[in-house]
Amino acid sequence: MFLDDTKSHYFRTITNVNKSEIKKLRNEILYVPSSILVDNSGITFNNYKKNKKPPLKANTIFARYIGKYKVISIKELNEKIMESEEPIYYISQPDQVTITNSKTGEIIFGQSMVSISTALNELMDIMEEDDK
Repeated sequence: MFLDDTKSHYFRTITNVNKSEIKKLRNEILYVPSSILVDNSGITFNNYKKNKKPPLKANTIFARYIGKYKVISIKELNEKIMESEEPIYYISQPDQVTITNSKTGEIIFGQSMVSISTALNELMDIMEEDDK
């Protein structure tokens, strides 16, 4: 199923698009761990200096996002995942930007080799497909 839904855009790849779950996301809160608001642009092993760049602003990154989102710590996110009876959706960025359903563990949206802003624009395009 995931292989059929993968779209390539030059070097960027969108994977694991579950449109029905993304549709649900429009009415849910997307939890954003504060750790992904660290600006690691231009990072190299030799020139990275911890805490020299200010955190990215969530309201700028999520300006186009039509749903609700909440910035929380990793600890709070882990507690929500463990304690919530209902699934929650959270964004992460280990090697690609992903949005995960906490109950099933399914990545409902993923995009590699892009910034969070670019991935959110792609996500918004999918969320707005029904509006057109």
